[in-house]
Order: sequence, then C-alpha cells, then structure tokens
Amino acid sequence: MRQHVVLFCFILFAVGILPAQNGCPGCIICLPSDLSADTMYLSAIPPGVKGVPYDKSFSFRLPKDMSEVAPAWVGPITQIEIMSITGLPEYLKWEANDLAYIPAAYPDGCVRICGTPDTSGSFNLAINLRFNAMLWGVIPNTGTFQLTRTLDIDPPFSMTNSTGCGSTTVTFTNNIPFDSLPGFLFFWDFGDGTFFTGKNPPPHTYNEPGTYEVWHSLSSDSSGHWIVVNTNTQTVTVHPLPLIPDIVVNPIPACMGSNVVLTSSYVSGNQWVIDRDTIPGATDSLLTTNSSGYYEVRVTDVNGCTAVSEAVWIEFLHLPVADFQIGAIQLDSLSVTLSNQSLNGQIYIWHFGDGQTDTTGTLQDIMHIYAQSGTYTITLTVQNECGMSMMEKTVGLVGTEMPAWLRVLRLYPNPNNGHFILEMSGAAPGQVELALFHPYGHLVYRQIAETEGDGALVRKFDLGGLPPALYRLHIRTGAGVAVVNVLVQR
Repeated sequence: MRQHVVLFCFILFAVGILPAQNGCPGCIICLPSDLSADTMYLSAIPPGVKGVPYDKSFSFRLPKDMSEVAPAWVGPITQIEIMSITGLPEYLKWEANDLAYIPAAYPDGCVRICGTPDTSGSFNLAINLRFNAMLWGVIPNTGTFQLTRTLDIDPPFSMTNSTGCGSTTVTFTNNIPFDSLPGFLFFWDFGDGTFFTGKNPPPHTYNEPGTYEVWHSLSSDSSGHWIVVNTNTQTVTVHPLPLIPDIVVNPIPACMGSNVVLTSSYVSGNQWVIDRDTIPGATDSLLTTNSSGYYEVRVTDVNGCTAVSEAVWIEFLHLPVADFQIGAIQLDSLSVTLSNQSLNGQIYIWHFGDGQTDTTGTLQDIMHIYAQSGTYTITLTVQNECGMSMMEKTVGLVGTEMPAWLRVLRLYPNPNNGHFILEMSGAAPGQVELALFHPYGHLVYRQIAETEGDGALVRKFDLGGLPPALYRLHIRTGAGVAVVNVLVQR
C-alpha cells in the first residue's frame, strides 16, 4: 500500500537575526500533518551540488517538556533560543524565522540555507539550542542541547569504476540539476584525447594504464557569449597489471610419501590455489604440499591488481611394483609366454636367465624362445622416476623330448602351484593314460582320457595339494610315451 505524508508548509520571515547569519530570509516550514504536538523533530536537509547556488529550507518542532531533552527531568520548557548552527561548508549561510521560541505557544520553526558551496562531501550540521525550564514545575533551570542532521554536497559529477587494473570502463553521472534549461552547455574532457558535449556521456573505457584528469564544465550563453559558470576535475587511475607469476617445483619428480615445495616468483601478495579452490592461509611465497592437483598462484599487488600463474600439474608417483606370470610353455619350440602385470612402471627390463635380455619397455605380454632345454630364472626389473622393483621366477624346460608321433605338446604354466593345463595333438585316436610321478618315483596322480578325431587333447590339472617338487608327467598312447617335467612351487 502506498503511503502519503501530508506536509503543512508556510513561509516565515525572520523576526530577529544573528549578525553573522543573515541574507537568507523567507524560510518555509513544512512539517508532517500527523506530527505529535509535543515532540522534538528535525526534517532532512536537502542535498546540494558543489559550485551550484544552494537555496533550501528545513523545518523543526521544539519540545514543550524537559523529558524530551533530558529523560530524567520533568517540567515545562518556557523558552528555547537558537545559539548557532555549526558545521556548514564554506560560503553557505543561514537564517532562521526566529531565534527565540515559546514552545507552549509556537514550537515550530525553520532555517533557510543559501549560498554557493565550493566543497563537496557530507557535513554534520548541529543546531545549538539553549532552553529555560521549570524543573518539576517549581525550580528554574537552564541548559543546552542540539538537533543534528547531515548536509550532503555532491560534486558536479560522479564516477563509478574510476580505478581499474589494466583497463576500466567508467560511468559518469552529472549531478548539476538545470541541464534542461536553454542557454546551458555541458562539456566533458576525458583526459585521453576524447571529448563529449551533453549532460551524461556514455560509459567510457580507458584501455591503457595511466592517470587521467577528467574535466567537466558548464557554460552559460550570456548575450551571445559563452561564459563558464562551473568547472570540476576528477581523476581516473588505471594501474598496470602485475607480471604473471612463475612457479618453480622442487623436487621433480614428486614421489608418494614425500613433500614438494612450490615457489612463487613474488615475495609477497601470494594466494595459492589447487584445482581452482583457494587454499586457506596459503599466502607465503613457498607452498609445501603432498597432494596431487593443478596448482596456481594468484598475486595481488599494492594497487589491488591481480595476476594468475599458469596452472602446474603436480602428480605424486607411486613406487613401482614388479609382477609377472608365466603363461603358455611350448615344449616343442622351447618358448615361454610371460604376462607383465606390474604397476606404476615406466621402464621394464627382462632377463631370461640364458644371457638374453629385453628392454623394449612395454607392459604387454612377451614371448621368449630358449636355445636348449633347462631350468631358467627369469627376472623382471621395473623402474620409474621414484624407484625400482624386481621379481624372479623359475621356469623348467628340462628333459622333455618331443616324440615323432606328436605334432604339439604344451604344458602351462610351468612352474605352477599344482594347477596347470596340458594341450597336445597328433596322437592316434583312442585312450591316453596321464600319470604324474614324484621325484622319488611313486605315482601321485593318474587318469585315463580320450583323444579327439585328430588326436587332440586338452586337460586341466587341479592338484593344489602337491608339495613343491619337480614331477614327471608320463603321457602314454598306443604309439608310445612322452615325458614332461612339471615344476610345482609355492
């Protein structure tokens, strides 16, 4: 709901004046219609503009009882006098409609302020008053009190974003009120070689660091001659951006379990950031961390201007872990397939136990062919920038002869933990006896299997309970017997 305040206004002229305060007669009393008859009230003081003639009034109502001035006291006020008004800017003067008031009869008054202020700002005005009263209705008493308000004198124009970093776009507002009157002209000089004629220019951008003096003037056409009646200057400052900071990382590489120190190229004004999030309290030139992420440093100089470094990726590497499995062993070709299952490696070096090495450095499976049967120790060395890891395993290609009646004979993995697979083909169709013997010669496992049409056979052995030893698997068919060494390890 919109509220309406009804003001009763009338013009009064001064009855008595102070010698130093005169020349502003005819103030206007405007008080709210619903104002209490016994109260202390001072209206707002209208604002003005530097260099523009000022002629405004404000109103007041003076209290009738001591309780409004000093709450602990009670009694009627018989008279109030205006002693002075202080806090006015230079070149403004005042005049009240009266200097002495009888609150019981006429408590209302006004003050008119006039002149041309030459200073902008907020001025705290105080009306200094002296009262005569009858304390509790019987004791004469005299004292002083104040009514206070703020008078705002605006500059002829104001600016927003008048300070920037690298560049700034400034918005100008003309505070001089009589722009629509004929015979007046506003002129703007932005201090960078550009100009504008009119009350409010469009926003203006300063693209280069520097200090720019903005000059604003109001001219009046007097009998065909333009006369400057108001000028004002203000300053726009564009600070240079600070140089983009650099980050030095030490040590490189960053290894898990250790710390990394990041150093900013700026001694002060730093704020460290990880993954675009500010790190609380990280404002030194050095940052010690053990967390992976994208790091930046934001530098703010004495002018409040900021520059941000390029993001630096810090990754803490884990130590390498060497691991491989022995896959298929082809006894006919003396070949072994090795499956590399290492972690965190960058360089992989194989030693096959026969004097041969492989340094191709891949994580892929690899196959090696031996020149002759035997037992070989295979070593895998895995390296990265933070360390090295090794693993050794033994493979047996011992005493195995490929019978002429077999085309293929494979047993893998070998060595194993009692779980292995036998593949063969080329045997005559029919039954095959598979017998596994301990090194001391006693039988530990036996089964009868049937080959397929081409003499092929695949069998999986699950003998996890076997103790570690070098066993011999006899494969007996109608065409003859083949023997394969099986190395069981734990």
